[in-house]
Amino acid sequence: MTREFVQSKIKPDKVAVFIKPTCPYCRNAIKLLNKYSFKKGHLEFIDITTQDDMDGIQDYFQQTTGART
Repeated sequence: MTREFVQSKIKPDKVAVFIKPTCPYCRNAIKLLNKYSFKKGHLEFIDITTQDDMDGIQDYFQQTTGART
């Protein structure tokens, strides 16, 4: 289920950023990306702290990218 959730957010023509609102790096990324003009619906910030399986999402990132964040 976690894999499917993450994969459902990743699209070739879209920027999906998985964030934790308290993370200073995430806040910087949000601030930076909001300076650019994206087509409506092509930039999405996904707050993983509101997901039931936040640890599972981070574990999936660890498996696929080598880093949990």
